[in-house]
Amino acid sequence: MTHGIKKLKPKRKLIDVWHYFLGNYRYFFYYRPKLSWLIRVHIREQISYRITWMDSECYSNGSCKICGCETTALQMCNKQCDKPCYPPMMDKDQWHRYYTNESVVCIKSDCWAKDTAHFGKPRLLNDKSQINVLKKFY
Repeated sequence: MTHGIKKLKPKRKLIDVWHYFLGNYRYFFYYRPKLSWLIRVHIREQISYRITWMDSECYSNGSCKICGCETTALQMCNKQCDKPCYPPMMDKDQWHRYYTNESVVCIKSDCWAKDTAHFGKPRLLNDKSQINVLKKFY
């Protein structure tokens, strides 16, 4: 009879653990008016923007229907939604350009723009020609 330790298969990647921690940290401070100043302004703005544009089904269920992460803590971490409902968290300059419609913002291999036809809903640009036209426009 062999007694051995079972190797547990990780259900989440290490980076997902970090995002979970960061999202819950920000969640704690975001919903406490006396402490919300501990989150940088451009991060707080992006959190509000993400909560506004997240999938209503995910919001109602309390978790993402694709990855299973808890909402709204998921909107407060740095990663983007897998659907994608919104882009990854941007630095201060990227956020300013994106939020003020000054340009298309490219993060890693994805480019994002606000969809003015849908009241500023975030839009992932897939077509290279579409990206080039919008970059010239902005």
